[in-house]
Amino acid sequence: MPGKPSITQMLPVLALIGVLIAGLVGASGARAEQRLALVVGNSAYTKVSALPNPVSDAKLIADSLTRAGFDVTVALDVTQRDLKRAVRDFSQKLESTGPDGVGLFYYAGHGLQVNGTNYLVPVDAGIETEGDVAIETVSLNDVMSALAFSRARLTFVVLDACRDNPYKRGFRSVQRGLALVDAPRGSLIAYATSPGDVAADGSGANSPYTAALAELMDEPGVPVEQVFKKVRIRVAEATDGKQLPWESSSLTGDFYFKTGAAADGGGSATVTPPPVETKPVTGGEPQQGMAADAELAYLDAIAANDSDSYRQFLADHPGSPRAEQVRRILQSQVENELWKNVS
Repeated sequence: MPGKPSITQMLPVLALIGVLIAGLVGASGARAEQRLALVVGNSAYTKVSALPNPVSDAKLIADSLTRAGFDVTVALDVTQRDLKRAVRDFSQKLESTGPDGVGLFYYAGHGLQVNGTNYLVPVDAGIETEGDVAIETVSLNDVMSALAFSRARLTFVVLDACRDNPYKRGFRSVQRGLALVDAPRGSLIAYATSPGDVAADGSGANSPYTAALAELMDEPGVPVEQVFKKVRIRVAEATDGKQLPWESSSLTGDFYFKTGAAADGGGSATVTPPPVETKPVTGGEPQQGMAADAELAYLDAIAANDSDSYRQFLADHPGSPRAEQVRRILQSQVENELWKNVS
């Protein structure tokens, strides 16, 4: 009767088994996370003035998302019917990825709020009164419901849609920008500017918000929350504080647009302030040092974007040129908190 094989004789077999197991695990890992995106850009409005940038914004974001491993569907200058179909098809496709899927919906174009509800405006919308909005547009709530139905692990909604209301003459009460929406569990909602405020198209081929987001999504090793913090700082600087992006997040897992080592060693959202002219002041301290400290504190407060940080900035730097802007941001934030508590 042959004896039991020795360990030496079994080594080739064990090595083969190890290779097979590693291959199966690797294949499973490669399939584990499927990234899907629906990118919508509406510029060619037929009943109001066209917007210059949303189509080019959508193309720019689509390119960045493709580099980040997303399977991207692009819908440009869509009617209400086509937008609804695109959202439906995207939801069904995302559902097929199972609980490990990641979905991202990006929209650039006109957006409206009526009585606290946000609506995305197709290019063929014929809106004369507030009552027409629900009939002629697509509710953001419907988009959110479609994403929630998919049961994806993480979902993102990015809205560069906070432009001024072109239909306000037919509205009984003019409401600026979009209303704050709490992100459902496992999701993040990002706005190009603060709730109730309006965003700029910018003077270039892309809006300040989308240009910053597309660039910063390409940075490796930066957690998604830090990406949006960096976007907030970049846009605030580019618009001299007139536009402050906003996010509502209930993410329950980690996510990186690009993996790898972070260029700054950890995804820090701080930015070195611009040089300030040096002039002597009382006590001999250069004005440059005081202004630089205030600018760094301002950028830290913008990155944190919470009322405590803004209050601390005002306490530490009441005479800063940024103080008035920070007071406006703080007031808006307090009003939003009160609205959330009563709604």
